[in-house]
Amino acid sequence: MVIHYIEPLSRGYHRMKRALFQPFDLRKWFVVGFTAFLAGLTDCHGGSGGGGGRSRGRAELDDVLYFPLRAQEWLLDHPYWFALILFGVAVLFVLATLLTWISSRGKFMFLDNVVHDRAQVATPWYDFRVQGNSLFLWSFTVGILFLAAIIPYLVFSYSVIMQIYEQTWEPAALIAPPLCWDLGSSPLCASPL
Repeated sequence: MVIHYIEPLSRGYHRMKRALFQPFDLRKWFVVGFTAFLAGLTDCHGGSGGGGGRSRGRAELDDVLYFPLRAQEWLLDHPYWFALILFGVAVLFVLATLLTWISSRGKFMFLDNVVHDRAQVATPWYDFRVQGNSLFLWSFTVGILFLAAIIPYLVFSYSVIMQIYEQTWEPAALIAPPLCWDLGSSPLCASPL
C-alpha cells in the first residue's frame, strides 16, 4: 500500500479554490461565513494577557484570598444587590443555553454547506434539527456535569489553601497544593505544610 501525502492536500486545495473562487460569489461567502459564525458561538478561544508589575506581598495576597469572604459579607448586607446578581446569573445561564442550542444547530448548517458546496441557511437548519438538538442536549448535559464536578472541587481547594495560608506566613507554601491538584493528586497535598 502506497501512502500519498501531497495528493490529498492538492485535491483539497483545488476543491477549496473551486468552491470559493470559481465563480466568486460574495453572497455565498457571507452565507457560509454566517453559518461558521453560528457554529462557533460557544467555542472558547481566549488569549491570556500578561500582567507584569511588582507584587505587594502579603497585603495583595490577603486581598485575593479573603475576597470571597468579604464579597459574601457584602452580599448578605445588601440583599437587593444579591437578588439583582442572582437574576443576572439566571439571565446569563438562559443566554448561554440559547447560544449553545443555536451553535449546535449551526455546526450542522456549516458542515452541510461545506460538504455540498452550497450556501443555505433555512434548509439545513430544518433538515438537521434532530442532529443539532441531539448535539445540544449532549453539550448541555456535559456542561452541567462539569459544573457539578468543578464547583465543589474549587470550594475544597479554596478551603485547603486558606488553611495553609492561615497556618503559615509563607506565600511560597501555597504553590504546592495547586500544582498537585493540577496533576490530579490532591489527596497527597491536602495536608498543610
